[in-house]
Amino acid sequence: MAGGSALKKLKASIANKTKIDNPFDTKVSRNKRADALAKKQTVGKPGISKQAGEERRKLEWDAKMKRKNKSGGILDKRFGEGNEKLTKEEKMLERFVKAKQAQAKRSSIYNLDDDDDNDNSGFNTLTHGGRSLVDDFDEDLDDDNLSDNNDNDDDFFSKKRNGDNFDNDNDNGNSENPDEPPRKKTKAEVMKEVMAKSKYYKHLRQKTHAETMDKVYELDDDFDGVMDDIAEANKQLPTQVEKKSEKDLEYERRVNEAKLDKKAAPSDRTKTQEEIDAEEAEKLKELEDQRKRRMEGEELEGDRGADDLDDAYWEANSDDEATGFTINNSDDEFVAGSGSDDDDDEDDDVEGDGSDETSSSRRDASKSKNTITIGNKVFTIKSSDNAAATVCPSTLDEFHKLIENVEFKNVRKVIIQVFQKYQPKLAEGNKEKLGAFSTVLLSYYLELVDNAPKDASENQNYVKLMEFLSKTTRDLATKYQEEFLLAYREIINDSQSRLEESLSGPLKLRKNSFPKASDLFMLAQAGRTFSTSDKFHLVVIPALVLSAEALESFDASIPKHIISGIFLVDILLKYQRVAHRVMPEIVSFIERAFLAVVPSPDTINVCKLQTISTQPVKTSLTLENTKIPTSIPLTHSITKLLKESESQSVTDQFKDTVLLQLLRILESVTIENWKECTSLPDILPTFIHILQHIIKNTTPTPNPLLINLITKLSNLQKIALQDRTPLTLQSHRALGIATYAPRFDESFNPDSKNSASGIVSDQIAVNAEISKLKHQIKQERKQALREIRKDSKFEARVKIDKEKSEKEAYHAKMKRIYNEIQAEEGTEKNAHEREKRNMKK
Repeated sequence: MAGGSALKKLKASIANKTKIDNPFDTKVSRNKRADALAKKQTVGKPGISKQAGEERRKLEWDAKMKRKNKSGGILDKRFGEGNEKLTKEEKMLERFVKAKQAQAKRSSIYNLDDDDDNDNSGFNTLTHGGRSLVDDFDEDLDDDNLSDNNDNDDDFFSKKRNGDNFDNDNDNGNSENPDEPPRKKTKAEVMKEVMAKSKYYKHLRQKTHAETMDKVYELDDDFDGVMDDIAEANKQLPTQVEKKSEKDLEYERRVNEAKLDKKAAPSDRTKTQEEIDAEEAEKLKELEDQRKRRMEGEELEGDRGADDLDDAYWEANSDDEATGFTINNSDDEFVAGSGSDDDDDEDDDVEGDGSDETSSSRRDASKSKNTITIGNKVFTIKSSDNAAATVCPSTLDEFHKLIENVEFKNVRKVIIQVFQKYQPKLAEGNKEKLGAFSTVLLSYYLELVDNAPKDASENQNYVKLMEFLSKTTRDLATKYQEEFLLAYREIINDSQSRLEESLSGPLKLRKNSFPKASDLFMLAQAGRTFSTSDKFHLVVIPALVLSAEALESFDASIPKHIISGIFLVDILLKYQRVAHRVMPEIVSFIERAFLAVVPSPDTINVCKLQTISTQPVKTSLTLENTKIPTSIPLTHSITKLLKESESQSVTDQFKDTVLLQLLRILESVTIENWKECTSLPDILPTFIHILQHIIKNTTPTPNPLLINLITKLSNLQKIALQDRTPLTLQSHRALGIATYAPRFDESFNPDSKNSASGIVSDQIAVNAEISKLKHQIKQERKQALREIRKDSKFEARVKIDKEKSEKEAYHAKMKRIYNEIQAEEGTEKNAHEREKRNMKK
């Protein structure tokens, strides 16, 4: 046992030492003085101190309540005890008189025999209505009877007063005088009679209840017989169904045939050629409007979001996408065993062998290929052109086999057929198959980016298929998040490895290995699919890292790299369209790209640049033509620009396009995205200097596009410098430097013993001691008042809580009593109602 207790103590001490205090429970008193920093700071725990004070006050209050009315001196309430003017004998005499008066008052308060015959004041006479009751007696009463009654009354009161056995005398008197009125019963006799009557009535009730239960048991025994008799009495004879005549049966048959006759249904009227042409023109116009809205990037009313990818999404097919079954009256396929009404009528008329032949033909048809039997009807399965879509591809090679002989315009139909066939509700495991197929669609989409069709006639179908795949993969990513995360990370890792190979390989490999068009489209698709504001996203963060590394590694002298970098900057700006974070890689790339394009780069002042420390040289992209376009065109197709950049010779038009795209990117970065950034004044001077160099080395007529842009940047820099406030230290009040001067005592005498030993009346030290004591008294007084206030508040809270609890108990008690009264009243009311009903009966 001792070892166990020691182990517990050791664990408790270790727990106390390793316990981490909450930093919000501590309060540190800091001093603004510089010399107080080296001192040990005072650390307090106000929360723990307050809790300890509350517990201490509670213990004191409980002890006080326990001592209440149980301690203290004896309170003497005797006469004259508090009066110092009276002597001891006077106090004793006065106390004796008052005790006698109280005793006499107690003994004579009910003494009816204590009357004074000489007192006619009326105070000792019974009266009613202001008249004496003696006047109401009959004056003709006999004096003897009156005297006898008076004697009896005297005997009664004397016996009561003397404590004699009044009951025995009365009993004897009653036995001796039977004519006397009966005496009043005692309380014990009354209680005995009440108990006897209660037992008697209880016995009667029990007897009545037993008789009632006997009758109930007898009725229960005969209940089955009584119910059988009632059932026999209520049993009715079955009604005979009237047999319908042949005429009625024939009428009902013809009515049913008329209901089922399809010829009775109204058909659509035949339209004229003008009406048909008008409907066709309206339909073509609506399709053209939808196409224009899609080109302008507007949201169509029929567009479905990611949340609408339910089963009905893949069931909404066009007429030429129907697969599966074709039923009777179909223009595409003839159906064996027609289910029309005419054929049914003919089958009904066939007798004997004909019916057998029909059934055998149906069995043969059901066994034949591409037929299905439902009930008595036989249906044929339509052989679709896309019947190969029976397997859900899980890899890109399987998908290539699936669409090997399918054109671009029909690939979308094949994809929809796969989703229809493998809907999650149809079979177990379809959801996993569709998840794998969704990632295959992403890989196929990126493959199409690198392998565009060479035939110009397929461009329209190619663009439609790309739009369909882009939107479909974005929508499916919300359903199959885990599969898309893994697929995107695998694609990003592949791009990262190719980037590293291009950096370590020769220049030719560096030009062609990275980036591909699919890499750029993958980064753009990731930004449209996932949330780019998530700092811990498993796809967005690797995409940002890859983009930043690519921008930093791009060689601005290579046309493909500079076009890819411009596209990457656009993607990153869309990534940061909400946060507007500054990325140094964007600034560095734009600066290097401008230096690769500007005319006469060897004359630019390198000292005013940020990321470039060496003098730039001419490249294949350096502008030779000093005439620059005056307007920025719309964004060119990235695939088209990449193809132009891979050509052997770079045209002047391509150089102008690159410069205009750089100007557009610079305006978008500085004015639209980084306008509120505090580091903007440090970024703008470099680009202002580059633009000034371009204006200086162009035609004598300044380009309005460059003039407008440089004016915007200059104004923006001026405003940013005005808004920038440098960091300043916190302002403190001036503190004087403490001086320590030696104390000079004029009365000091080195020859004096007292002066030598330091016993000198030092008024300064005395005043300092007095001030110290005054300050200590003031602090103690404030502390005492603070404690008194806390105690008062605590007592007030305790009293309020006590009053609340008492009131709650009182209200609960009154509620209980009120409920009991209501229950009793309800019981009495019900009993009264039953009694009224019984009386009416």
